[in-house]
Amino acid sequence: MRIAEEMGLLLKKDELATSVGVSLGTTEWLLIDQTRVNGFADCTLDQQFIHVDPEKAAQTPFGSTIAHGFLTLSLLSHFATSIGCAVEGMCTKRR
Repeated sequence: MRIAEEMGLLLKKDELATSVGVSLGTTEWLLIDQTRVNGFADCTLDQQFIHVDPEKAAQTPFGSTIAHGFLTLSLLSHFATSIGCAVEGMCTKRR
């Protein structure tokens, strides 16, 4: 059986546009701490101070470091899998 069939919610590619703004489910909480942000910075070679230097970032309007936008984006496949959602033809293996 294909993983998408096992997961529950299988979206067709042409349904993606009409799914914008529709709640597909809620995931468990995932902590994005400084260790995770620093690890992502190491992997991507993006060491901008706003991500990795808490003292310097505290002086910005944000008041602290911020996660990389791509870190957030990279978690989409994890979140989709955790709520049992897949896009037809774009399935990955579960561990």
